[in-house]
Amino acid sequence: FKSNYNVELCSFPPPPQFQYGSFTYDIKLNLGDWQPSRDDFRYVSIQAYKLCDHDLRFKYLDITQNVAEEMFAYD
Repeated sequence: FKSNYNVELCSFPPPPQFQYGSFTYDIKLNLGDWQPSRDDFRYVSIQAYKLCDHDLRFKYLDITQNVAEEMFAYD
């Protein structure tokens, strides 16, 4: 995202369970009164599938829970 868009990570109790090795997070896009359409959601889904087709390699990052919490402290 460009720096003029504020993307916030949403925090829900309980906090993410880092000890399982992966997690997902919802985000909040502060775009005023914009409401995503069905086509917007469809487009995001299509892009996600396209990423899967590239067989991208993800490097495992082995960090402590404290480091992970520090990394996301302001998001």
